[in-house]
Amino acid sequence: MIVVYTMFSNLGGNGGEGLFGMSIHIVSDVPIVAYAHIFGSVSSGATMLMPVESWGYSYMSINSQQIDAGGPGFSWVYAIAQHDNTVIQVTPSVTTRLGKPAGVPFNITLQRGQIYQFIGQSDAGGNGNQFTGSTVKSIANAAGDCYPIAVFSGSSRTKGEQVPCGSSSGRDNDMQQCFPTQAWGKRYLTAPFSTSSGPSTAVILNASTFQTKVKVAVKDPTTVVRRNGIILTGLINNSYYQFSSNTADYIESDKPIMVAQFMSGAAGCNSGTWGDPEMVFLSPVEQAIKRVGFYRNTRQSIYANYVTVIIPTAGVSSLRIDGSATFNYTYTHPNLPGYSIVVKGWQAAQAQCQMYSDSAFTAITYGLGSAESYAYNAGTYLNNLNAISHTKYT
Repeated sequence: MIVVYTMFSNLGGNGGEGLFGMSIHIVSDVPIVAYAHIFGSVSSGATMLMPVESWGYSYMSINSQQIDAGGPGFSWVYAIAQHDNTVIQVTPSVTTRLGKPAGVPFNITLQRGQIYQFIGQSDAGGNGNQFTGSTVKSIANAAGDCYPIAVFSGSSRTKGEQVPCGSSSGRDNDMQQCFPTQAWGKRYLTAPFSTSSGPSTAVILNASTFQTKVKVAVKDPTTVVRRNGIILTGLINNSYYQFSSNTADYIESDKPIMVAQFMSGAAGCNSGTWGDPEMVFLSPVEQAIKRVGFYRNTRQSIYANYVTVIIPTAGVSSLRIDGSATFNYTYTHPNLPGYSIVVKGWQAAQAQCQMYSDSAFTAITYGLGSAESYAYNAGTYLNNLNAISHTKYT
């Protein structure tokens, strides 16, 4: 995957909005896990990559707030095709950079490996509209065929989510591969990010002081969503809720939802001194997994690596990270009895990690540095939770 940007139309380009033939195809003769990591000076971000076998036909994006990028910065969404003559229907939640209106669907035909990207409007300082709530669907082509697609969302650069503890001080890009709606669940558990203050003190464990923003996307605006038993109100654009938190939360709903967690920059919201805006999509409890592999990284100028695991308390005794049962921090989830949160931290390194337990868990992995951060889902099942069982009687 790649974020595409070109000159604006009056300068001979398309502003990064349109068709591009710039996807990357990864194949292996044995099972693998893969992730994408973008890095550069004061820019870092990562996403888990989903195998093509898990791709779906319907998506809704979640994006970060597009604010004060310190220069050009844009909210974006793009889709990738794995088959020729794939037709997608795009409905942007806000007007696009090239003037496609909010709420009005339009169709695009993709060939194998092609990307269609749409970009939000923004001023010269990177203040603009976010695309949360935009939908991308694969629909039947002229031959009646409908093919699965992948969808990514993010921002080319933003100051990130603003939360009650103060505005974030840093700016960064973010990117995540969206879960297809068929893999959305009804139960999610969150935990605050841990913090870092530099290479000599890479792991700080008082994670409850890290203020985060959470966004909850709904397919159906009548969906009832509860946070720790209390019904959420204030649905935005008929498509998502949001709240700020410095605790571990339990989110449940009566219909499928998708949840994203946002990291603010270092100032105000983070008791450490390192970090930058970031977002990560969470796995529902229904897609919890017993074994994952993930990669720790030092790019760009990352000082500390972490993995945060949410697991049934009975499974903590069998949890192993790189074969070890020694963790930096373990505590009971305050809002769902029977679950615990495990945090493992390292001085940053480029290293592959293996994690397993006899109980299914959800997890995110992330890294922090000076004006740097990355985060991604450490691993998940992507079962079709919309499948309906059928019993045949004879």
